[in-house]
Amino acid sequence: MPSTLIASPAVGEAAPEGAGTPAGSGKRRWLLIGAAAVVVIAIIGVAVFILMGRSSSHPSYGAVGTFVVQPTLDDVSSFSEGLAPAQRDGKWGFIDPTGNFVIAPQFDDASGFSEGLAPVELGDQWGFVDKTGAIVITPQYSFLKYTTFSSGLAPVTKDSKTGYIDTTGMLKISPQYDSAYDFSEDLAPVKIDDKWGYIDPNGKLVIAPQYDSAYQFSEGLALVTVSDKMGFIDTSGAFAVNPQFSDAWSFSAGYAPVQTSGEWGFIDKTGEWTIPAQYEKAYGFSEGLAAVMKDGKWGYIKSSGDFAIEPTFAVKPFDPSASDPLYWISDFTNGVASLMPADSAKVGLIDTEGQWVLRPSYSSIYGCSEGLAAVATTTDSNGYGSGPWGFISCG
Repeated sequence: MPSTLIASPAVGEAAPEGAGTPAGSGKRRWLLIGAAAVVVIAIIGVAVFILMGRSSSHPSYGAVGTFVVQPTLDDVSSFSEGLAPAQRDGKWGFIDPTGNFVIAPQFDDASGFSEGLAPVELGDQWGFVDKTGAIVITPQYSFLKYTTFSSGLAPVTKDSKTGYIDTTGMLKISPQYDSAYDFSEDLAPVKIDDKWGYIDPNGKLVIAPQYDSAYQFSEGLALVTVSDKMGFIDTSGAFAVNPQFSDAWSFSAGYAPVQTSGEWGFIDKTGEWTIPAQYEKAYGFSEGLAAVMKDGKWGYIKSSGDFAIEPTFAVKPFDPSASDPLYWISDFTNGVASLMPADSAKVGLIDTEGQWVLRPSYSSIYGCSEGLAAVATTTDSNGYGSGPWGFISCG
């Protein structure tokens, strides 16, 4: 199954069953989706879905649903910086949007490019390659799947401690943290003695470790947990929104979905309610719309709280036995969103009016990035999307 999470995990946790979720929380930073392409991970025992990627400009690949790369690959991950990790005959390489391998399959695992470099695994050690396939940073580190460069730095783990390297492989911040995340907005969450704080790209601890969990900054605020309540801090570490919510997502488009007394609504950056808590589920805004569940059905609202797409979709939960399940539904990217109807084992795409532009046809659709989405044509014994994989146009 596809194995790249766009939302990066903490590096240095007891891994890699898990990714995309800070240790000690069970909350997630972004809307993570994945039809049957989900990578099930368990840093803390939650199912983590694949984030639908965003691209502001890309070539046109024809009508939505058109095959651009035929389904001949054993496994894939999303496109980033013009290339996608792809597996053939048990080895990973990188393909271009025509489906040609520009870096031959030779690695035991691989993830997407960021700042010109991609993590690859040889044996049980991870390093980085450039877009020619040359090894720029020799494999020597523990699990780096989903690790990306940001602010010119990437977290790496050696001897159970995590530090940061630059794009030449030079160690810029020595391994000293129990866990750490990628930088976002020039700050990175790091874990020291079971508490989370934040460092800057020079390694200076700018927000002291004091949180039970901490998330990357988004739109100037970061989601943190204190004594099982979630709130938002600014870049000084001061609370912009006091810890008071039982669950929350990070800010996007100026709003954050938050849960109180079992219901979800939306707040602004001052903590004021802009849409009162009234939904069973709510995800963040993307392209002006946010997915919400009302009376067991899913639809999409505008920032006014009015429904742009009425809640008429019964969507399949990822794990029906879970007390708080995730659902097979995504945010909008390039004008389309994916979902799996409750009475189906296939995923399709809808437009911003709620009309099917691609009826449920595949066991998985995920990662609409750079105009292309990965699709699986079969399902494995666990119900996940399985190869062969290809890529379709997604707008």
